[in-house]
Amino acid sequence: MKLAIPLTLILLATAPRFASAQDVSFLLCFPGGPGSSADAQPVVDAFLGALKQTAGWTSVKGEYVNDAATCQAAMAKGGASVVVLPLDVYLERNSAWKLQAVATLANTETASRYHVLAKKGVTLDALKGQKIASGLAASAGFLGRVGFDGKVDLNAGATFVKVRTALKALKDLDKGEVQAAIIDDVQQKALQGLPLAQTLETVLSGPELPGAIVSSVGVPVKGLGEALASVCKTSPKICTDMRVNRFAPVDGATLAGLAKKLTSP
Repeated sequence: MKLAIPLTLILLATAPRFASAQDVSFLLCFPGGPGSSADAQPVVDAFLGALKQTAGWTSVKGEYVNDAATCQAAMAKGGASVVVLPLDVYLERNSAWKLQAVATLANTETASRYHVLAKKGVTLDALKGQKIASGLAASAGFLGRVGFDGKVDLNAGATFVKVRTALKALKDLDKGEVQAAIIDDVQQKALQGLPLAQTLETVLSGPELPGAIVSSVGVPVKGLGEALASVCKTSPKICTDMRVNRFAPVDGATLAGLAKKLTSP
């Protein structure tokens, strides 16, 4: 005996969980990030395909870029529906780019705190007016006002030295060419295996901050938040390949407070 199942029930069972027919374009901007656009594209495509299946979008496309100029040019050109940005870039650009934060990205490679390192015995007060190096993409304004919650002035209160990498900043500190170096959580973990770690100590650690921000551009993208919340549960390998642990709902009040700190005189 054959069991007759109504076609409507079959369609409901196989339909995307958050059906929302629309074309969606992603831009993943991580200035100073690893790899290249070409290397990242297959992983990005697989991730976006999983989101498309979950959200029920008509089509989805996207690309990863790791330099600020390319990111800004892409945003100026228009066409992106969703943009993923480090916290500093989001705070600096959210108004101009008309961003609506949807979720935060959490992974082991996203800095949640920043640290000022100096040679052992040096205090934070002793660093006033001194050279402080950073190999991070983040600006002096963001690091001082947000990353360190206003506890260090990297504009008027010190000479901020930008270098290419965190290792360069640490080597310059070790040689005495600068008096302190700024690193993030990821770099701090890597530092533990280096000999020069024995001569340095942390003189200031900033507050824990949100990870990268996923935002819709201009108008909300239907189903985006729900799809992000479920994708790492339904497609864990794809999230692992993207080096993403999870996506969490954004805390609008926290972001607004951080934006205010960044723009405060």
